[in-house]
Amino acid sequence: MMVSELRFFSAATLCFFFWSMTFSSSPAFSAEKKAFSLSGHYRNLLILSETASDKSYYLDSNRIRIEASGQPAEVLSYTLKYDNNLSLGNYLSTDEFAAAEGAARSVPRQTYWDMDEEISRRGEMRWGHSIYRAYINVRHRSADLKLGRQGVAWGRGWFFSPLDVFNPISPTAIERGERAGVDGVLMELSRGMAGRASFLYLPQQSFNDSFAARAETLYHSYDLAISLGRHRDVDFYGFDFSGYIGDAGFKGEFVFSDEEGQGRESLLLSGNYTFENSLYIMLEYFRYEGGNLHPISYSGEDYAGLSVAYELTPLIRWDNYLILNLSDGSMFFSPALSYSVRENLDIRFGLQFFTGSSGDEYGDKKDSSYAELDWYF
Repeated sequence: MMVSELRFFSAATLCFFFWSMTFSSSPAFSAEKKAFSLSGHYRNLLILSETASDKSYYLDSNRIRIEASGQPAEVLSYTLKYDNNLSLGNYLSTDEFAAAEGAARSVPRQTYWDMDEEISRRGEMRWGHSIYRAYINVRHRSADLKLGRQGVAWGRGWFFSPLDVFNPISPTAIERGERAGVDGVLMELSRGMAGRASFLYLPQQSFNDSFAARAETLYHSYDLAISLGRHRDVDFYGFDFSGYIGDAGFKGEFVFSDEEGQGRESLLLSGNYTFENSLYIMLEYFRYEGGNLHPISYSGEDYAGLSVAYELTPLIRWDNYLILNLSDGSMFFSPALSYSVRENLDIRFGLQFFTGSSGDEYGDKKDSSYAELDWYF
């Protein structure tokens, strides 16, 4: 998408947003509500930490996301999510940010189209906008065809996921719900609750085009799936499952990848249990043999992840995340407290602690604290 086209699109989207907020009570607009809906989400994320040279910094990120969706016909629907981002803080003037920005530019792009644009940068300010999701859905009987920028998450893990090679997320990410999309075509053929077959095509700029297929079925209380494909010029084959034994949930993933004749394996095993008093415990084990299939690289081979959550009240939740690199002994720990102020307003406060020796995966990272506000409209 050209820069001028993206600017025009963002301006038109914002104009339509304010128009809809003004005239949403009119009979003409109300008559179309079933075919068209418009909503929004504002997030403010404030992070306090230090650079590698022990210089304190803050980063205040603001994002307005506008989502338009509709169903103009029984077989056709669409979704569009547009982001406007403003970042402020002295972190933007640090050498560490400059190095991270340069490293990000050198990483191969995961999307086919470049739908991100920086509008302005001035000292300790960055302002930009982007298309987060933009796809259409065509449904006919048991077939579902999705075209455009979308999320494709085939993995089942929480901290780690060998099969989540299209929309991966860092195990230590603060915004775990945010995943970069991919541009492509996804065809899904379902047979009720009994099974589903998926076929994926992703055109690429930095690699050969990606192809993948997946078959899922239900066996007793377990969801079973097999996957195969070629992504980032690597052939892969995978198997995953999820289900229950009594009240305890279990998940697993196994991936074998073939990179120029060299085989690599990745494994995930996970179990979780929720007690009657709302206490939730989840444990993961992750085995990683490296390679180019997964966009996120890890320095270790064996990891353990622990999640413990408890609802202090119906509106207040306490989460704790722990990741241990079993190869070098370094560790990540993050407690967080979230509060639902009202139906459309949430706040969250959290800390991130890193321990380990110099050179370890988590040993050289700095501790941080953050505050997050989400307002839905």
